[in-house]
Amino acid sequence: MKVFFTLLLTFFAYYVTAQEVLVIDQTTNEPIIGVVAYNKSKSKSVMSDLDGKINLSGFETDETIVFQHLSYLKHITLMKLLFRHQSLNKANVIFLKK
Repeated sequence: MKVFFTLLLTFFAYYVTAQEVLVIDQTTNEPIIGVVAYNKSKSKSVMSDLDGKINLSGFETDETIVFQHLSYLKHITLMKLLFRHQSLNKANVIFLKK
């Protein structure tokens, strides 16, 4: 029984802390593959997957996050602005073509 509750708690903790961003094109509303997100010091970085999703759970809430793709304008925001609502762990980042 302890093992079950430990696994349940571990899953719940992962689910609550996962912060997912969907990167989409402003014109087509389609997800963008290959967008890189990194902090200002470039010590942490992740890339959007085939569905345009990026998991930002490795970043701190007070970090500035830069989203960059070769075909789009760079997007810079504070992590805490992406996830203003504590109950929501998902956000969209909208890109403009260059």
